[in-house]
Amino acid sequence: MTGDYPILKLLRAGKTLEQAGFQFKMAEGKIEPGDLFVGETDTCSARLLTAKEVVMKQQAGKTVIDYVYPHSPALKFEGHQVVRVQPALTKIA
Repeated sequence: MTGDYPILKLLRAGKTLEQAGFQFKMAEGKIEPGDLFVGETDTCSARLLTAKEVVMKQQAGKTVIDYVYPHSPALKFEGHQVVRVQPALTKIA
């Protein structure tokens, strides 16, 4: 695993992320098509996206995420570069 991924670290530590007036927190469970997730890479800052396709693999006897493809074209994220999220609170302006 490479990269620092500061936003993913915050989410995994139980912190919330504010995006477009909404707050998101890490959601339990594996990412499935249609789920919201935050993806972050060495060359792409953290983005809130919707999963289009999730490719799984077997690793050390467990089924884990290999890649997540969002609806946004030309992007893909490895399993360690994503966190499934859900709305936490709505910001009232």
